[in-house]
Amino acid sequence: IDNIITQPAVIHMLEECAGLHWFESWGSKKLYELGLPLMKPSSIIQVEEDEPVLQAFKLMRQKGVGGVPVVESGGRKA
Repeated sequence: IDNIITQPAVIHMLEECAGLHWFESWGSKKLYELGLPLMKPSSIIQVEEDEPVLQAFKLMRQKGVGGVPVVESGGRKA
């Protein structure tokens, strides 16, 4: 690994490149104001707490994601 880009590093870069005024006005917006698409609960990839770790890794590879929420068995609480 040569480098890792993290969310805090991207935020810091945006703050430096775009200026503090732009960053403060953009950074204080509500998430719904950004026009992000909403996901149906049925389309959220998740694993239950009693599933084997290997199953979670397989699901993440299958879906091409780097992480999944772990929820209580039979419930919706993360």
